[in-house]
Amino acid sequence: MTHTRAAKVVFAITLSAYVALLGGAIFHPSENNFATWVIWVFLATTFTWSQAKEGHTGWLMPLAYCIGNVFLVALMLVVGGATWNLGEAEAIILFGMTGAFVVWFVRGVTTKKWGTRILYWGSVGADFISFYPTWKQFLGTHPSVSLWTIAGWCCFFVAALGNLIYVERCLYRLALPADEYKTKYDKEKRVSEILEGSLLSIEVLVSVGATLLFMLF
Repeated sequence: MTHTRAAKVVFAITLSAYVALLGGAIFHPSENNFATWVIWVFLATTFTWSQAKEGHTGWLMPLAYCIGNVFLVALMLVVGGATWNLGEAEAIILFGMTGAFVVWFVRGVTTKKWGTRILYWGSVGADFISFYPTWKQFLGTHPSVSLWTIAGWCCFFVAALGNLIYVERCLYRLALPADEYKTKYDKEKRVSEILEGSLLSIEVLVSVGATLLFMLF
């Protein structure tokens, strides 16, 4: 499979996750955590921009997040019934941190005071923290989660895995001998650089994998 085709397949799988989640939002609205999804509307935008500007190959995946999150949050507002499980202090801290990050991101972009690399790292860190409301919702005893929601999150996991292996070719590049790597990519092999290029995919695999475990058990 070519790189371009793999990226398009990952894009399609990620969008298909929202088809299932939209069904979940209609038939089982309480399974969606409103706080988490609102935050992801903003973070998906920063991911798409910073990954594309940094030249990372997997930017189509966060673009799909960007599109899907907007439609899902809009449907939640129309249907109602989504979960809000944050106390006042938690909401202030979480949304305060997200708001501060978005302002910092915009300032970094407009003033060019910070490079896209630090903005990219900041996006990944903010995304990991944003899972807190959903993890809080499903940790411990909770009602059985519908197949709609499980299917959507499974699509997220499969898309991130495909992005890591076929689009970013992370495992292939890690396994490639240094001399072959230099010949193929015209630069020295740096493990840290390879992992950084796949940082979002790795973070999504960990975060989504943990979310699925919390939902299922």
